[in-house]
Amino acid sequence: MLSFSLKNHFPSRLRRNLLYLSLFIIAGCGLQIGTTMDSGPRAEKTIAIPLFSNTTFEPILEKELTRIFKETFYNHGWHVANKPLGNDLVLRANITSFSQIPTSLTPSGGAREYRVQIVAEFQLQQGARQEQRFSKVVTGVADYVTRSDVAQDRSSKNRAIREAGREMAEQVSALIQMPIPEHAQMKSE
Repeated sequence: MLSFSLKNHFPSRLRRNLLYLSLFIIAGCGLQIGTTMDSGPRAEKTIAIPLFSNTTFEPILEKELTRIFKETFYNHGWHVANKPLGNDLVLRANITSFSQIPTSLTPSGGAREYRVQIVAEFQLQQGARQEQRFSKVVTGVADYVTRSDVAQDRSSKNRAIREAGREMAEQVSALIQMPIPEHAQMKSE
């Protein structure tokens, strides 16, 4: 009769290391005993955030802001979808303005620091008929220091765009989580 035993084929130190490695791999892949992925508030709140529209000349701004909004809502406990399904809430946005405003100058007259300002109109809709719950214009602002290297300068600008986008996402998330009376629709700018 054939029997296989780890004791016969592997020294005790190697067995112990294999045991630690397997525990490390199991812990690293996110498996937990007794829990499920959809437990808690994420299963109750669902919002669809399709790709925002961009009427500015800043490239790829709509993709970056959409990604930031999805991350923010996910981190606040929402289940985030790309497309609306049934009675889900749908957050749509039109980015209407992107500007870089010099805030400080060098002795030679060039800009040393810029302020990035992003303006977008957000609409929250709900249900199969996409009834509008509110419409709101939100502005995000962040500063960045210019760099002599073009790649570093673009990186600083992208960081400012992300910071302004997170500010906008937090504002909109707070608005959505406030209770809105059924009989009143908010229309503000």
